[in-house]
Amino acid sequence: MNFKNEQVAELRQLNEDLENYFSNTIIPQLFVDADLRLRKFTPPAMKQFVLKEEYIGLPLDDIKENFRYPNIINNISTVISTGKMLEKEIQTTDMRCYQMNILPYITRKDNQTNGVIITFVDITARIEDLKEQEKLIMEH
Repeated sequence: MNFKNEQVAELRQLNEDLENYFSNTIIPQLFVDADLRLRKFTPPAMKQFVLKEEYIGLPLDDIKENFRYPNIINNISTVISTGKMLEKEIQTTDMRCYQMNILPYITRKDNQTNGVIITFVDITARIEDLKEQEKLIMEH
């Protein structure tokens, strides 16, 4: 096998690994480029956003989302411009609470922020427990 064929085989394997990761992760994730276009998403993200494969490449503004959080685009832009992670607790229209992390996607070649990775962790049970504890404390 020559060098070029080895590189192609290695790239195919890396692509297969990434596709398996994306399709099997339980964490909702969105990958958005520096032009605020959707690059990729994990299947659990479909619960938060109305997402279809044909939305890949569309501006995030064009994709209907169900978060009660109007500043997501501004927050993404801030992370892209500063290169610093942003962490927020947000709520969806179905009253679920999420820890949203917007992380810079940094290209190693030039060490530049070229978009963001947005993750969502469901913290609804934790928030409900805290509210219940606060209620008990207030009663005593």
